[in-house]
Amino acid sequence: MLLFLPVIIIGIILLWQGADFLIRGGQEIAKNLNVSPIVIAITVMALGTSLPEFVVRVLSASSGNTDIALGNSIGSNIANIGLVLGFSVLCLGSVSMDRHMLSKEVPFMIAAPVVLFFLGLDGMLDRLDGIILIAISALFHLVLIKRVREGKFRRMIEDIGETVIQKEKRYLFHVLAIVLGLAGLILGAKLAIDGALGIALTLRIPTLIIGLTLVTFGTSLPELATSLMAAKRRQGEVSLGNVVGSNILDIFLILGVTLAIVPIPIPRSVLIFDVPVMTVFALLLFLVLLKYGKLRRREAVVLLALYAAYVGYSFLK
Repeated sequence: MLLFLPVIIIGIILLWQGADFLIRGGQEIAKNLNVSPIVIAITVMALGTSLPEFVVRVLSASSGNTDIALGNSIGSNIANIGLVLGFSVLCLGSVSMDRHMLSKEVPFMIAAPVVLFFLGLDGMLDRLDGIILIAISALFHLVLIKRVREGKFRRMIEDIGETVIQKEKRYLFHVLAIVLGLAGLILGAKLAIDGALGIALTLRIPTLIIGLTLVTFGTSLPELATSLMAAKRRQGEVSLGNVVGSNILDIFLILGVTLAIVPIPIPRSVLIFDVPVMTVFALLLFLVLLKYGKLRRREAVVLLALYAAYVGYSFLK
């Protein structure tokens, strides 16, 4: 079992370096295009840090390990709020959210577990369910594009061609930084996951529990690394936007594409416990932000405690 530890350590180092490149590249592109960093976080960074989940789900589902694919889909959403966001806020002190994001993007995150619950009532998530999820993902991106085109971002849309031409070399460097960052995140996550899976399988832990907890922790490391790096750079809105965007993409796009390739059965135990827990975490985040407009350390402690309780119960049930 000790042979897996160096693999995990190397993976974590790659994750941190990848997150640093991703944050730097995203910040500079946002600055040059006059785009809010949170828009970059919800789109480019969220998609990039969700790639490990996509790889894990498609590979595990296509090889017959559907429990890992399903567990990772649900567990990642819970971990992103309870662990990633909770730990990031604990480091930052507080993270605020603008009202546009609260009213436009967060409702999609709340809708994700609700839609998943109703689609899974028949005990199977099939290709039609995958198409439905992908369609909702397309709607989310249309809403996001509409937001970008409005108000202070309209000028950026009109001038983007001229701006890119003027700063072509600078953009190439920042895009390369993002690509290198994503590569580091994906490779680092794979190494960390392989190490964790090796330990878990050695201890004979059920695959659904592995998917909900250990594999979820591994694939959430990019979000955690990116959020902590954002916290280090005092970019709290990037941390929050990355979590919200990742949770939306995880269910609607990544799980949707996975289901379009391979149908996945959903156990009743997951439907009546894990999916409702995912809903509670999303609603809790929304209600706290609605009331206070930000997350503080005391809310972060509650999120971390709830996540620890969920993981503990998952292993004991």
